[in-house]
Amino acid sequence: MGLKFVFEPKRWVDSHVSGGLELLDSFVSDTEASASKLINDFQKGVGDTGYENGDPGNPNWNRVHKGVDGGAWCLDTVFLKYYPTLYRASGFLTVYGAVEQLSVDYVTRLIKWGEIKKGNPTYLINCFEFLEKNFNAKIEHRATLNDMRLLRNSLAHCHGRFELSSPEANNDLRAYVENEKLLSIDSSSIEILDGYLKMSLGIFRDYFASVKNAFE
Repeated sequence: MGLKFVFEPKRWVDSHVSGGLELLDSFVSDTEASASKLINDFQKGVGDTGYENGDPGNPNWNRVHKGVDGGAWCLDTVFLKYYPTLYRASGFLTVYGAVEQLSVDYVTRLIKWGEIKKGNPTYLINCFEFLEKNFNAKIEHRATLNDMRLLRNSLAHCHGRFELSSPEANNDLRAYVENEKLLSIDSSSIEILDGYLKMSLGIFRDYFASVKNAFE
């Protein structure tokens, strides 16, 4: 006869949620290392595959790095800004999605545990509202988490541009980017700088810590 599993809100954060965040921390470190290697390789010429229009002695020569022709693209922009932001944007979307799933799974278990009849959160923002309403949780970094949601939506649906569905959302996102030192705006698109992924993961950790505190 098997043992019956008993869900305990506080212990679940310590075990399952903390374990998931630990894996994400390793993922973030690898993502940042990959972005840094991309930049270093470009600066050192590792991955140069030749030149178009002759050799460096030719005034019309173009550097070709990892198959990207400098005659068609600004290589500095591609390898020092665009590609690193793609790496970090992909990393952020992965982290956000994983945290959202951890949160939705946790709240789903809370609903069964607390025998709550109303509530079926499917997004991170719904989880905040559910926890605040039903368990009086004091969500840490509530405003910043909402700004991060807007960033997630921009990266996922608007190629990192300020083209969200409402002017208010775009204004809030722009204000967040302009005031966050690890984000910047380049040619009307959002650029993610080294360190943002680690910082955002720390905010998610604080969020789950505040959820745990609701059951102290």
